[in-house]
Amino acid sequence: MFHTGERLKRVRKINGMTQEVIAELLNLDVRTIHRMERNGIPEQRISSISKLLDLEPWVFLDERIDEELFTRLILYPELARKIKGQFLEDYLKDPSQTERLICNFVGACIHAGYYETK
Repeated sequence: MFHTGERLKRVRKINGMTQEVIAELLNLDVRTIHRMERNGIPEQRISSISKLLDLEPWVFLDERIDEELFTRLILYPELARKIKGQFLEDYLKDPSQTERLICNFVGACIHAGYYETK
């Protein structure tokens, strides 16, 4: 399972942030960030971490979101907010359609200007 701590680590690395930077921005000890990445984010910290990283809290909490979908959601947070009702619900209803849904997601990214084709 891809737990909240692994999600924190993934978004931190994609954003080029160190544990020290996250700790400083949240006014926490770096050991606390290390523990959260290893063991999961305590529920009372989800909101502050989500705000800091410009993500919706459900992106961390919904256990049905796999690593691939999570990565796409953090790369395109504005788009994720816009299409979450449409794309995410379809994905969660029928994960076997992942390929088709990802194509739709990428198509929506291109249409919204978040991704350029060559």
